[in-house]
Amino acid sequence: MPHRLIHTGLGLDTPNNGVKLVDTRVSQGKYAALSHCWGKKQPLRTTRSTLDNHLRHIPWTAIPRTFQDAIGTARVIGLEYIWIDSLCIVQDDAKDWEVESSQMMDIYSNAHLTIAATWGTGSHTGCTLQTKPTVYARPLVYHDVSELPLNTRGWVLQEQLLSRRVLYFTPTELRFECRTRETCECRLGSCTEGNQIGPPTQPRRYSPSWHRLVEEYTGRLLTFQSDKLIAISGIARKLEDNADRRNIQIGHYVAGLWRLTFFLDLLWKADTKTSSMTQHSNTYRAPSWSWASMDGPVRYDAWWWSCARAETVAVDLLHCHIEPSGADHFGNVRDGFIRIRGMVTEVTLRNKTAVKDVTQHDGPEPIVAWSGATFTRACLVAMQRVLRHPVDSSEGCASC
Repeated sequence: MPHRLIHTGLGLDTPNNGVKLVDTRVSQGKYAALSHCWGKKQPLRTTRSTLDNHLRHIPWTAIPRTFQDAIGTARVIGLEYIWIDSLCIVQDDAKDWEVESSQMMDIYSNAHLTIAATWGTGSHTGCTLQTKPTVYARPLVYHDVSELPLNTRGWVLQEQLLSRRVLYFTPTELRFECRTRETCECRLGSCTEGNQIGPPTQPRRYSPSWHRLVEEYTGRLLTFQSDKLIAISGIARKLEDNADRRNIQIGHYVAGLWRLTFFLDLLWKADTKTSSMTQHSNTYRAPSWSWASMDGPVRYDAWWWSCARAETVAVDLLHCHIEPSGADHFGNVRDGFIRIRGMVTEVTLRNKTAVKDVTQHDGPEPIVAWSGATFTRACLVAMQRVLRHPVDSSEGCASC
C-alpha cells in the first residue's frame, strides 16, 4: 500500500465533503491511481505546510477538475480510495519524495484501476469527454492515442505498463486495458493483447525488449531531466522481479543497463533523425556510457543485435561501479565508472560519416569509419568481426 491515499468520500451522505488525505497505517482498502499531466500550472499539492490540513479535509472547490473527475470515477466503481501523486507525496520534502517515488512499481501494480486522463494537458482540463454526441450516428474512431498529451510524458510509460487495469479517457470514447485484453466503446479497436511486462525465457532476449522500452521512453518528455532514471525505475524493478521469480539471471541494473548484457546495452546512439536536440546533459545524472546521460531520444540499430550477439563480444567487463544518490539502486546516481579489457587497434574517426556494417568489408586491411559518438561504445564489440585474422594485440584496461 502507498503510505498515503485520498479518501473519495464513498458511503457518506455528502461525499464531496468527505475528501481527505489518509494515512494507510490507519486506513486500508482497494484504491485507484490517477495518471495525468501536471501541465504548466501546478496542480493542487500537499506540502509540509498543508499536510495537516489535507489529513483533516480537502475542500471540493479547491480540487482541480481532473482530480474531481478521477475521484468521482473511483466512487462510481465502488473504490473508497485513490492515489494522486501531487497530493499523496509531500512535494517539498525531498526525503518523502525519494521514498515514495521509489515505490512506483508497487503503487501502480497494486492499484485496482489506473484512471488515465489521456487528452488532458493539465490538472484543470478534466478527464471526461470533450463533447457529448448529439446524434446517434458514429464516425470511425481514430484509435491511435500515442500523440495525445498524456502519452507523450516520460513518467506515464511506467504508470501504464505497471498498472493492472487502465481506463483511458480519450476525446472520443473510453478505452479499457488490462494485462490480457484491450477494448473500447466502439469495439473496433478490441484486441486480445494487454499491457503486461512479461519476461523473455532467455536472458539475452532481455536486450531487444529493454532496448525498445528505452527508445519509447527517451522519446517522451520530462519536465525535469533529473528524473531520467527514477521515472523508469519502476519498470526496471518489475523486470528484475519477474526474472528472479522465474530464476532467470539478467545481472544487476546499472544506470539504465543490465550487467549480463552490458555491452549490447551500450550500443545506443543519439536519435538525430527524430530530434536534433539530443545531446549530453549539462548537469551530471549518469555516466557518459549510459543513455540516461543524454537529453532527448536515443535508439538502437537492429543490425547491431544481429551481428553482435553476446557470445561474439570481444570485451571483458572487469569492474562496474555505480554510486546511487539514495537508497534505491534503480534510481538516480551520483557517480559511476566501468573498467573493461579487450583488443585494441587503430581506427580513423571521421565526423558525419555513417557507420557501416563492418562484417561486409572484404579488403586486405580492416578500414573502419566511425562517428565519434559511436566509437567508444561499439568498436570493441565489433572488433572480433573486423579482425578476421587477429594481429598482435595489446591487452589492457580502459575506463569510460
